[in-house]
Amino acid sequence: MICGLHTFGRDLKWNPHIHMIVTEGALDCNEKWKNIDFFPYVMLRKRWMTTLLYNLEKSLDPESFDIAAYKHLVSKLYADKSNGFYVHAPGIEDWDAIGVKSIYTGGGETHESPITWYDLTTGINTITASDEQPTEYYDLMGRRVDASKLTRGIYITNTGRKVMVK
Repeated sequence: MICGLHTFGRDLKWNPHIHMIVTEGALDCNEKWKNIDFFPYVMLRKRWMTTLLYNLEKSLDPESFDIAAYKHLVSKLYADKSNGFYVHAPGIEDWDAIGVKSIYTGGGETHESPITWYDLTTGINTITASDEQPTEYYDLMGRRVDASKLTRGIYITNTGRKVMVK
């Protein structure tokens, strides 16, 4: 899991929030992708819906807003949206692959990685490296590992090759 704490939004206003990248699978010892479905998406969508509607109601001014009409709308939403609120969240079964690109901005500089494509049925499919570079090894947590210190495990190189050390 990778987490990033952001304290400001794009408009530079105070907006603390966390971005998370969490895998829903892993490579087995034969380098085949194994899905691990552990996110209760429906429960998360329903909690988001309940929290949002609750907080909206608390922010309404009863003297200038018809609370009864709002509660009627909320009842209709719960009836119509039985799986909760969500936007642009197709099921994983609709996806063929996922592309990941890292962009780091700091100290007045921006660095971008090539897009890494993950085939959801077979594991890592392709990695496109932008330039000829010395081979670097990364563990499955994304940490660079010195080539002379590789231990038993699976590594991915910056050239897109998968390496298994037995």
